[in-house]
Amino acid sequence: MKQIVCRLKLVRHCFLEVLGGLALATISQFAFGQSANSAALIPLFHDRVHQHIGDERLQLMSQRVVVFVYHNAAAVYLDAHFVNTESDSLTHELALPSKGHTSAQSGTISNGILGVKLWIAGERVEPSVDEGKETWYTIAPAFGSHEEKHIRALFWVQTSLADVDSVPSVDSATIHAGKRVLVVDLQHAAAWKDVVQSLDVSMVLREGLTKRNSRMDLEPKNYLDDHSTFFWSLQNVEPSFSDDISIVYTPPTAMASHWNTMAKLSDYITGTVYDELLGYVQQLDEE
Repeated sequence: MKQIVCRLKLVRHCFLEVLGGLALATISQFAFGQSANSAALIPLFHDRVHQHIGDERLQLMSQRVVVFVYHNAAAVYLDAHFVNTESDSLTHELALPSKGHTSAQSGTISNGILGVKLWIAGERVEPSVDEGKETWYTIAPAFGSHEEKHIRALFWVQTSLADVDSVPSVDSATIHAGKRVLVVDLQHAAAWKDVVQSLDVSMVLREGLTKRNSRMDLEPKNYLDDHSTFFWSLQNVEPSFSDDISIVYTPPTAMASHWNTMAKLSDYITGTVYDELLGYVQQLDEE
């Protein structure tokens, strides 16, 4: 019976992969033209250990994503609630892909996540950095028998389509006006055991951005809109490629951003925005 369930899950996974690939290919063509290029990809934690459906032991119970969107960048907060479904203890790698990571469905290449900070059950930890053709930030939390843990992350991405330096502190070139693209990769939440009980994404427009003045297009359309904040919520789901969230926008040229270089963005986001983002999350928790 278990083999039948796993095969059905695999068939469904492959079918949705085709559909999702078509959807993301359309996004890439709209954003870049006929050929895909690098873009801001917001990843969830990937499982690079288990390559076969049915042998997972960690379950992602819930996933929360909060994103502050600026003219030239986005700051991201992740809160992943994992549980060890086995009686035996385990240590398992959790990986965040960065620069060079390619979406097999659309061909879009990540321009990298920056300023990465990670916490395991409230304790700050330094990730290992696996550099090569693709860059990965990894941690390996230990789980006791049936133990649950929250894994939290902060990072930021630059949303311009321009070719900017991956070392923000030394990049003082001006980021020019133009189209911005942001993709939230929800599909990989399905890599873990069973379904995700809740998956919530909040997108908050900052720096004077509105859906109208930035000619913003958001997909999928099943979001709730509260002025300049957008919410997506999924329950008891195995996210597929069609659940990935994409935002294409063009900041108004009449509202030029002060944070118009990677160096300025890095200082501002890591020095100010991270605290504001954590404060925003805390306020939501208290409501």
